[in-house]
Amino acid sequence: MTVFLALSCLPSIVLLSYIYKKDKADKEPFGLLLTLFVLGALVCFPVAFIESVMENINPFAQGSLLYNVFSNFLGVALIEEGGKFIVLYLVTHKNKNFNCLFDGVIYSVVTSLGFATLENILYVAQYGFATAVIRAVTAVPGHMFFGVLMGCFYTMWHLGKSLTDTEKQYHSLGYIDEPVKDKNSIAYKSQLLSALTAPVLVHGMYDLLATYSGVVAIILFIVLLVSLYIYCFGKVKKISGQDNTEANIIAGILNKRYPYLYPRIAQAMQRQRMQYNPFSQRSYNPYSAQNDYSYSYNPSDNSGVKEN
Repeated sequence: MTVFLALSCLPSIVLLSYIYKKDKADKEPFGLLLTLFVLGALVCFPVAFIESVMENINPFAQGSLLYNVFSNFLGVALIEEGGKFIVLYLVTHKNKNFNCLFDGVIYSVVTSLGFATLENILYVAQYGFATAVIRAVTAVPGHMFFGVLMGCFYTMWHLGKSLTDTEKQYHSLGYIDEPVKDKNSIAYKSQLLSALTAPVLVHGMYDLLATYSGVVAIILFIVLLVSLYIYCFGKVKKISGQDNTEANIIAGILNKRYPYLYPRIAQAMQRQRMQYNPFSQRSYNPYSAQNDYSYSYNPSDNSGVKEN
């Protein structure tokens, strides 16, 4: 029993170690990651109940293509990814530690691997060593890949929301004349929907292909799995390499959108006798959404730095 338990947990441990090392800009608190992992595992129980209900209400003839599509996409993928998404959103969307580009990915992957670990323990306990070996390279990494897809869209949603909130803040203080309405600002809310729909569609296709034993289905399943390995590990490497704080990313975007913004902030700082060194990497970031300014820009005050 101990051996089976170890075999069940080993793939998740390896993948968790990998994803944790890729979090470079600001390591996440262990307590937060543990919470996501445990809740991701515990959500297996309500998910299993709902899946049994969905199986009983499947309106199509058992064994037909429509039956399998309904079962795998709606009865399994939507329920499992929906459960993981709920945990992810409720725990992290307002968490102060969610402040870097890679955070959404690691949060989602840890949640997914919590789910995958408990699921794997149950499968291996029932079906034995052969199942442990097969799932170690298919189902467990599969859940990680679904988590990567969810996390990529989720982190872009959070960045878009932070950017929009910051623009509104600076507009209310008089630093920005009028927030720019571009397609990136308008579309960020759709990223939250994509954070659920993308993993559901891929998970559903994964399960649908695994349902069939024909040569074509097996080939397509292998192609999908290999593609996920290549794409998702590549995506993790790319986002990890670009990892930075949201405040710094937002600073760059705002500086490009509003060339007059930095001079106005510098002018206000001079009036308040605040020192700011723009060449220091550790300097105060005037664009941060976390700033609580007690002053606002006064365009009638001509003292200080002039606008370009």
